[in-house]
Amino acid sequence: MLFLRQLLSSSSSTSPSSPTRPAWPYLAALGAGLFLLLLISHHPPTTALQTLRNHPAYLSASSHLSSLLPSSPEDPLAYRKYLEATTSPTAQITHHPTLGFSKIYVLSLPNRTDRREEMNKLARALGVEVTFVDAADKGEGFIKWIAERVGESRQLRASVMAKARHTSPSSIGGLAIGTDWLSPTLDLGTPTSPGHIPFPPFPSNSSYTGGNWVTHLEALHSEGRHTTLKPSDPAFNVTKALHDPRERKEVRQLHEGIISTWWGQSRVVKQMLEDGCESALVLEDDVDVEWEVERIWSRIRRRLPKDWGVVMLGHCWSHEILSPWYLHPLLHPSVSPMCLHGWALSTLGARRLQAHLQNPWHAFSTAVDLVLPSLLYHHELPPYSTFSIQPPLIIQRKDGPSDLQKGSGSKWRGVLGDSTVERLKRDEGVWKGEEEVGEVWHEEGGVDPATAFREERHCAD
Repeated sequence: MLFLRQLLSSSSSTSPSSPTRPAWPYLAALGAGLFLLLLISHHPPTTALQTLRNHPAYLSASSHLSSLLPSSPEDPLAYRKYLEATTSPTAQITHHPTLGFSKIYVLSLPNRTDRREEMNKLARALGVEVTFVDAADKGEGFIKWIAERVGESRQLRASVMAKARHTSPSSIGGLAIGTDWLSPTLDLGTPTSPGHIPFPPFPSNSSYTGGNWVTHLEALHSEGRHTTLKPSDPAFNVTKALHDPRERKEVRQLHEGIISTWWGQSRVVKQMLEDGCESALVLEDDVDVEWEVERIWSRIRRRLPKDWGVVMLGHCWSHEILSPWYLHPLLHPSVSPMCLHGWALSTLGARRLQAHLQNPWHAFSTAVDLVLPSLLYHHELPPYSTFSIQPPLIIQRKDGPSDLQKGSGSKWRGVLGDSTVERLKRDEGVWKGEEEVGEVWHEEGGVDPATAFREERHCAD
């Protein structure tokens, strides 16, 4: 009001030396200001929640953003949620039925209906669509046929490598990362000094379609006739015939289960390429997944180089955290990731891997999860093409009998920060608490960094 009196007095009194100024512009401005004050007093400021609800991003995807909305305007996180919804890339606020991949494949035995139902339940909880790819039972006759061919190719390989190294064929072998059976060169290579003498073309056999036993196997598979293959010796003992005397750890020795796993994983890679997928997530049928996997993955995916090939969302027996992170705290260039229970492939990565999986010099000659770390060991993959997420977003459940090993499999056990399986069990009222988690494996000589992190985080919760 003081301002009004001053305004009126100034307009009514003029100096003899100055021209008279009209008062109406000042009065008009004053009236507009009073009108705005009156309007605001009847309409309080729009809350962050109201702004969010009127935002185009919300209007176009309200069903996906509903989980971001607070239950009342007084929610202290309302503004933060508003920023999250209005500044995040669309991929982070809009749910995708395959988590941004072209497809999500689940490798599973057709007769394991129990596991398929568990994976369907997991998929429904995450709101995703999965495509099952049939694995092969280790008792199938063609698995022994493959084992016979592996025995033959191993003998040939050992002979050729021994000649190049000027040593005895009996010195060739071992089933650890970097094994002779997966070496890309004939001469001895190391992580710092790769070999340079390439393998010659694999001997051609006119009785095989395509010239070698792998191309023959693939041709029959494409025709749906691979199960007609039988070993020449019905009593062929896979474990005895393929025993590697240079490998001290018995668990690494080949048997029908390991060969069938190689077959299954190679089926997924082949299926992905035939489906024309730009990318795919490959899961085994006994996994648990981080509840926020989509949001975490969407952030990581934006940091990957355009020519990425493989990303290990789940792995075990590895120390990937020792590699410096790459553009995201959870993303590390791969060092020696083992296990294939949850991994992503681009088209480029699938083609690279398929070339190695179908190489007759070494196909099926080791556990399939040795292939990737051995390729890294021998510098066969371009730099920054293979990555591991650490700590993993996908782990093995270990809640049932393994199809490959006695009991529930190896001692390794991962722990998730927010388990989807645990959420499902709590929802069903069957969660048993800490006894469900079980003992977390500690490596000899120290604790795996990722496992330690998960265990500490789980206990803190």
